[in-house]
Amino acid sequence: MATVTFTSSEAFMADDETGRACERAEVEIVGYIEGTYDMLRHEDQRGSLEFATFVDGAWELLDGRRFSDWAVRFD
Repeated sequence: MATVTFTSSEAFMADDETGRACERAEVEIVGYIEGTYDMLRHEDQRGSLEFATFVDGAWELLDGRRFSDWAVRFD
């Protein structure tokens, strides 16, 4: 199992016009994690699933929460 941690800088939070910027979130992933320039996905028993996309200069989770573009950590 891996934990993917998304965080946002104070500047990102202050400049948010969408109302969806979040300071921190952790996503638990079982299986491999694959990253491209515009997407993070993992594989489980249902196949390959996206869990974050890079939209308009920020990482966005499926529920709409947005995070700074540089602030992704894998543990």
